[in-house]
Amino acid sequence: MDHQTIGGGPFAPGGPGALTSYRNAVYYCSQDIADASCAVSRDGGLTYGPAVAMYSLLDCGGLHGHVKVAPDGTVYVPNKGCGDHQAVAVSEDNGLTWTVRKNPSSTAGDSDPSVGIGAGGTVYMGYQNSDGTPRIAVSHDKGKTWLYDQNVGAALGIENVVFPTVTAGDDNRAAFAFLGTTTGGNYQDPAFPGVWHLYVATTYDGGQSWVTADATPTDPVQRGSICTGGTTCGKDRNLLDFVDVTTDAQGRVLAAYADGCTGTCATGGAQNYDALASIARQSSGNTLYGAYDAVVSGKHKKPGGSH
Repeated sequence: MDHQTIGGGPFAPGGPGALTSYRNAVYYCSQDIADASCAVSRDGGLTYGPAVAMYSLLDCGGLHGHVKVAPDGTVYVPNKGCGDHQAVAVSEDNGLTWTVRKNPSSTAGDSDPSVGIGAGGTVYMGYQNSDGTPRIAVSHDKGKTWLYDQNVGAALGIENVVFPTVTAGDDNRAAFAFLGTTTGGNYQDPAFPGVWHLYVATTYDGGQSWVTADATPTDPVQRGSICTGGTTCGKDRNLLDFVDVTTDAQGRVLAAYADGCTGTCATGGAQNYDALASIARQSSGNTLYGAYDAVVSGKHKKPGGSH
């Protein structure tokens, strides 16, 4: 078993409902080489039903991203390689059946993609494209079609990213976090010379445009290579597989990541392959909930952050 993920949310109408007074379905999903499956709990996690395959290896690679549940109960599990494209496995009946829906503008990548779901059900899928760049696309019909697919790292010269992760608030607002470097080439090569930072891209217009900021401009997350090859890796496997992003109660963006470059490494010294648990917190600017927008003299503040 690998890439286990647990998530929860409302039951969708039309599928099996709750067995107790607990109102949310809880999903446990994982891959086991032959396929990837999800089991659902209808009693708040006390018991789970039988696992149901989301896809087979004829459809997609086994490894997948984190399960997310929309406000209407639709369930999404993203996958980095369904044929030549990235996709979401979607269930609209509380995990009884699953459908793979591809983003035709994408190309299969190396890191697991991520979805964030707005309050109205808009889906934002952030991913590492096959050329290493950070891209994100939007769907208003549960992954059947995708809009506004774009590279959010181009303005900053970002050539390679790993560990994309997405969260959303109001339906037209989302944040996309990832580790990125302006150095191109094979970032898994032990001789790779890149310097990595945590970046966060935000949209306030439903994904039509994004603004990307370096959340760790004076404190690199890693110097050199990052290996994502599991047990085949050397010491550059220190960051493992994921970062995560969420919001606080007012919609401020919070990103959790492992910091692999600490002490003298952060000020220009040699890479030390640490894995310090770290959080970057948005400290200014509009949040992902419009009710808490920061306004100064009638003008919106620009996004800012601290870590």
